[in-house]
Amino acid sequence: MTNYQPLLSISCLVIILLLSACGKRTGYEIVGSKVYYNYVSPNTLMTDKLEVEGADAASFETFGGIDGLGKDKNQFYKETKPYTEIDFATGVYLEKAYFKDKNKVWRNFNEIKGADPATFHIIDKDYSKDEKKVFYWEKKINGADPATFKPLKEFYSKDAQFAYFKTDRLRKSAPQSFEVIEEGYAKDAQQVYFKKTPLRNSDPATFEILKHGTWNYAKDKNQVYFETKVLSKCNPQAFELLDHTYAKDDQRIYCQDKLLRQADYDTFEYLGTAYAKDKDRVYFACKPVIGADAATFQQKSTKPGSDAVDKNGEWSRGKLKK
Repeated sequence: MTNYQPLLSISCLVIILLLSACGKRTGYEIVGSKVYYNYVSPNTLMTDKLEVEGADAASFETFGGIDGLGKDKNQFYKETKPYTEIDFATGVYLEKAYFKDKNKVWRNFNEIKGADPATFHIIDKDYSKDEKKVFYWEKKINGADPATFKPLKEFYSKDAQFAYFKTDRLRKSAPQSFEVIEEGYAKDAQQVYFKKTPLRNSDPATFEILKHGTWNYAKDKNQVYFETKVLSKCNPQAFELLDHTYAKDDQRIYCQDKLLRQADYDTFEYLGTAYAKDKDRVYFACKPVIGADAATFQQKSTKPGSDAVDKNGEWSRGKLKK
């Protein structure tokens, strides 16, 4: 049986540290007559507390949708410093990390250039619009029609004329038939897309995503895809996944979008956690493992920090440990 204990131990330690950091309070804190800003240091994962000098604790307020924006009776603050970019008299927090004044609109302190504050409207956490323009985060979606614009999912959207991925217009897309499939793929009546890229010669009617703990492989009646890449010489009718990285058809072995030309088809087997082997070679993350002995190689760990072993010793992520 494969022993994942060292890998799991490292993963658990990382998770514990992250959870500990997440458990620390961030943002503003009022203690008596003073205001402090707490944040978790990315270097130490420890909370640092700094005084917001000059802040009026009695009138100080925070805004739940955006960390680091505060206000008292005199001014706005960005973390510990006065924030003079926003006009105090007309500045207002909206929601979902957006705020504006009479002149500008911001998202997470990044200006949405060209946005009209008077007609600005938040659509959801990713999209917003004004009377004439549509925005993804802080960037304008060129040509998008605010009146007919509709967010979909997985960063796709559409209006009456086109579909979009984030800020990219999907040229020749047909919004009336456009639909998001999942895992980055979408289609209309004419073609399939992976994010902003149309898949050439794709067949929307027979297109399907292949599931084996993966979001990258898909196929139709004509060809097999790994994201935007077409697998060379692959037979879609015989194609099957070995795991989320390795796959095969009736003649060839693939790793992601790469044809493993040296692989021996009849003896090839997936071992686990990016390892595979045949009678001649061991592979890790699509590449032959130099110096590994295929006959004795096993995907298991016998020592901390190792994930495989053969007659030559312990291995970690495709490299022989010294």
